[in-house]
Amino acid sequence: LYAASQQVSDSTVQGFAVDGARLSEDAVQMLISYARQHGGDGFVSSSDEYEIYDPSDNQAYPASYLKLALSPDPVVLEGLVELLKMLTADLERPVVWPELADAVGDGNTAQQHRALTEAWGM
Repeated sequence: LYAASQQVSDSTVQGFAVDGARLSEDAVQMLISYARQHGGDGFVSSSDEYEIYDPSDNQAYPASYLKLALSPDPVVLEGLVELLKMLTADLERPVVWPELADAVGDGNTAQQHRALTEAWGM
């Protein structure tokens, strides 16, 4: 993962990566819409060929890599975390957002997500 959460002083948005199992088009649009509602934007930066690999059997699965930028307000960032949890709760494979987890002060989740990133080849 690229360190996408470095905030430039006096900036009005903060950027984050969301990587892992391919999200539905509706889920992607909900995330981008949330970012836009909070002064930012988002886009999918991976191709249709992007895959992650299950460490248990090295099987490839469709994946996506999104970039989201939005207000660095802690309430807004917590809202994004909750939206991501809701949109990914039923997925069989992981989706991670370690920089966002760090930004909301959730070091445990950030550490877990970084371990998943390494294990799944994201």
